[in-house]
Amino acid sequence: MLACGILAAMMWSGALANDPVADALSLVSQERYPEAREALEPMLEQEPDSPNVQLLHGVLLAREGKLAEAIAIFEDLRNDHPAMFETHNNLAVLYARLGRLDDARQALVAALELRSDAVVYANLGDVYMKLAERAYQQAHELRDQDVAPSDGSEQVVADAEPMETPGERPAAAAVSDEEQDPATELSESEESQGPAEPAAVPAKAASAICVRAGWFKEQAAADEAAEWMRSAGAETVEVRHEEQQVIRNYLVYLPSASSREAAVALAGELRARGVDDVWIIGTGALTNAISVGVYRNKRYMSRRVAELEKLGYSVTSTANMRSVTEYAVEARAIGDHAALEDGWNAEFQEYAIRRIECADRT
Repeated sequence: MLACGILAAMMWSGALANDPVADALSLVSQERYPEAREALEPMLEQEPDSPNVQLLHGVLLAREGKLAEAIAIFEDLRNDHPAMFETHNNLAVLYARLGRLDDARQALVAALELRSDAVVYANLGDVYMKLAERAYQQAHELRDQDVAPSDGSEQVVADAEPMETPGERPAAAAVSDEEQDPATELSESEESQGPAEPAAVPAKAASAICVRAGWFKEQAAADEAAEWMRSAGAETVEVRHEEQQVIRNYLVYLPSASSREAAVALAGELRARGVDDVWIIGTGALTNAISVGVYRNKRYMSRRVAELEKLGYSVTSTANMRSVTEYAVEARAIGDHAALEDGWNAEFQEYAIRRIECADRT
């Protein structure tokens, strides 16, 4: 167990005395979990994207023993709001309980990058001690495995026979140059039988097509699809990848106030006017700006901006981007093209397959 359990303190300042989140948090601290759950449910319905409500939800789940669900919430908060100090420490506590010590260490280091905190340093020390204990235990187990046999015998490993290279023919089966020569002279008995029948005209070579299938989110899935292509008779199968920038979410905020005190006053004013999901940004380029929502849906983001502008506030929205690598399978196929495409659609129906010009496959 780490030096301190789940941090229940919220990260915003200037909360109103009758703040429902603070009231629910008080119930959690008193271990009155059913009452806290009853107080939390309406907030989850009204403000599902509020970082403060989600942080409280994760704390309550952790106290209720639902660690996997709490971790999922804290990980989402860490990704969407990396400046939330409590999220990193709470993740570290839960990771450590599950034995994920490396993840716990990384979470505590991230917390210390945001704030120098005695509790977090103590937790980090506990994690390093547990990692050291694990390392010594593994070293002890390895030493036990390396002890030589007591009878002095040695283990002998037989040499493996060399494998035949794919496509290589055994020397005994090699065809001589004479056998391969199509111009071997006819014997007298063959000449007497008259002229040989003309050789059959070779059939027209089957046309080739090139296809591209995807896109896949994971390379392992693309590799599996490429292997299927080869088993279906496709040639020159390749997995290609592209880096793309996609929108992770939209942040809606009021520009930075002149000071922390001014930001606290503005946050209180917003709450007094009925604006929920208010959060003072504490670090980075937007220090003392007022976050009024993070949205994955552009329509909801636009509606939020319109609501605040109607109240007379100057609001800014920005898209948080992330880099995504996607994978596609390209192949050249000869023969029954329709059968290949039908087989693909039956096996990988969620991934589109289309024909491309073979010249485009550079």
